[in-house]
Amino acid sequence: MAFSAFSMTGYASHTFELPCREGLVSATIHVKVLNGRFFEPTFRLPHALAHLEPALVKMLREALVRGTVYCTIHIGTLFALTSRPMVSSVAIAGYIEALNEIKKHLPDSPGDLISAANLVGLPHVVEFVEDPVGHEINERILADFSTVVEMLQAERVREGAVLADDIGTRLDRLETAVEQIAERSREVFAAKRQRILENLQQLVAQAGCTEDANEVQLQHAFAQIEKLDVHEELVRLRTHIASARSILGLDSIEKGKRLDFTTQEMFRETNTIGAKCGDAELGGLVISAKVELEKIREQVQNLV
Repeated sequence: MAFSAFSMTGYASHTFELPCREGLVSATIHVKVLNGRFFEPTFRLPHALAHLEPALVKMLREALVRGTVYCTIHIGTLFALTSRPMVSSVAIAGYIEALNEIKKHLPDSPGDLISAANLVGLPHVVEFVEDPVGHEINERILADFSTVVEMLQAERVREGAVLADDIGTRLDRLETAVEQIAERSREVFAAKRQRILENLQQLVAQAGCTEDANEVQLQHAFAQIEKLDVHEELVRLRTHIASARSILGLDSIEKGKRLDFTTQEMFRETNTIGAKCGDAELGGLVISAKVELEKIREQVQNLV
């Protein structure tokens, strides 16, 4: 049976071009998602794009539901996109005034102490002013970020399908182990029940107990027999296996937490059966079931 699920982990990257004054500038978006109980995004954005972070967070939250997310946007030549040079008339006037003052103390110096080329290299003569990113650039980045999210989701669906198929296979093996446990437990239970009753009959015959004492001994024997019965645990275990299959088949994205809880319940029932078994062969079957359960739990923790 094919199941659908989303892997919690994934990676997507997309490179595109943005228009700028000098033509086009290259930009790249990287998004990586790791396992996490909650939605925890971390962004590394150029300062000029910091205002886009709330919109990007919203897009990721709606798509990913949960996970530890690392997002980076890199723009090849950022100043070509957001910066432009500006000449400071105040700084130039200050330098010229200072040069004229220097000339007074150096009457024999050449007429021009500094050229325009040298003046440009002086501090604060030319400074780069950062302009706000235009609406067109904002819309383009948001659109390409949406493309990256779609790529990431496609990757998570592919990985999730592999995980879900593996979980389904493990559930099949677990179900087989449960039926083997049920068959062996019936044999063990019948043998131990017979042995307890035979021991009880021998004790009663040897001791010559009264009717009330016999009743007490009989109740004690039935209590021992009841402790060996694993029928209820097997019924609940089968129910949990069916529940896990049902969860995998749901249309909702978030399945990992529900499957994790169901797996814990299956472990609880299996451990109880193991504690009651008292039989080497049955103990081996219980261990086989727990091995499959452990593998199921590992895969479930990778699902959203």
